[in-house]
Amino acid sequence: MATHGSEQKLKKIILENSGTIETEAGTEIAAVDADGNVTSAVGDITKVTAGTGLEGGGASGDVTLGIKAGGVSANEVTGLAAGEFIVGTDGSPAGNAKVTMSGDGNLNGSGVLTVQNLGPNVTAQASGGTPEAGITPMEYGDAYNHVTVLSFTDLAVPGPSGAANEALGALLYTFPAGAHVHTVTGFGIALQGGGTVNADTPVIGIGSVLANGAVPVLNGTATFMDYVTEQSAADCNGTTTNVGPIAATAGPLTGISLNGPADAKTVYLNYADGWAGADTLLASGGVVIKWTTLPVGP
Repeated sequence: MATHGSEQKLKKIILENSGTIETEAGTEIAAVDADGNVTSAVGDITKVTAGTGLEGGGASGDVTLGIKAGGVSANEVTGLAAGEFIVGTDGSPAGNAKVTMSGDGNLNGSGVLTVQNLGPNVTAQASGGTPEAGITPMEYGDAYNHVTVLSFTDLAVPGPSGAANEALGALLYTFPAGAHVHTVTGFGIALQGGGTVNADTPVIGIGSVLANGAVPVLNGTATFMDYVTEQSAADCNGTTTNVGPIAATAGPLTGISLNGPADAKTVYLNYADGWAGADTLLASGGVVIKWTTLPVGP
């Protein structure tokens, strides 16, 4: 071993049992040449290649890697299978709800939406019914038992044509073809006039036929209010009229409730009054219908 001032140079070091030598910075030394120059065991990167779902890379200079548009799906990030996704923002993946979509992926068609971690046996099942434009549907139940929730905000509905008696209505929903049994209906609905009829107090009902005619009430035609008999509204100035759950007007399990393949499938929001004058109307609120699909035949 040679000594130069305060420095000492080692001519030879023998390491046993696969030992290593490191610099003061903790980098492993691969070799030392005759002049004492150290070669690190950490090699140089000569090329970076972008893998699946990534973009960038290069063979020289500073390079950058990034996720390209559409390169990595949310399912790959969360580890979910195709058709599954996470909802909720509680910060705990285990506590978020896992939602699985199958069928045609459309709750208004034949798709099935299954929600887990929201309680035992909670599912939302497409019923095959059709909501009208401007109606937000939510279906709860299974393949046969349904609770259909129809929500709407500032839905433009027909307004009175003048200062006269008039019955009006708007289609909300159409049951699927076939047979079903209607159990109960409930609603919370507010009408908002454009100024002329704001103080009017019409009657509101749910029927299988569109209300029409120069009449101030619905009760003269049974089908104008066969799901929910007419209810008196406080005004047409945004006050909500609440009713239900209530059986069909003719009574439980009779009339429109025993709905065969040839019976009307339409559900109308109907209203009538001796109106103060011509005006626009907006409807806000919701209708809830409990019903059961009834298979016919084997």
